[in-house]
Amino acid sequence: MKRFNFPLQVLQDLRAREEEKAKLSLGAITSTCNDLDRKLEILAEERFRAASVPQGSEDLGNNLSVRRSYLMRIDQATERVLKDRALAEEERLKAAERYRETHRELEVLVRLRNKRKAEHRKMSLDEEQKIIDDMRVPMSVSREVLGG
Repeated sequence: MKRFNFPLQVLQDLRAREEEKAKLSLGAITSTCNDLDRKLEILAEERFRAASVPQGSEDLGNNLSVRRSYLMRIDQATERVLKDRALAEEERLKAAERYRETHRELEVLVRLRNKRKAEHRKMSLDEEQKIIDDMRVPMSVSREVLGG
């Protein structure tokens, strides 16, 4: 049987590398989004703690202006992180679409390769069967000639 050779193998390998890069890019931006989500949770917890400190406690002192200033800084930090998170989410959606696109392109080539491989196998098996059949015919003819 002849060895199967897929003429688009180089293209398939290239698409596989592109898909892997897209997957890694998506993973990196997803990780960034998760980090920003954790920062938002931490800021929310810190704001809650700072806002719920009773009057007269020693953490922020009795100074109400210090507490307000601290809460404003937390709110500003939260706004910055929310903006960063929105930008990161846009990037993540673009990366996810790019990954889906590269995955689709690769899948088309993989299906084509599998189809052609199956066709090649069927053709090879048919060829082998024809050779076997051709070998049987002369043997039976030679037996008839020799025997009769």
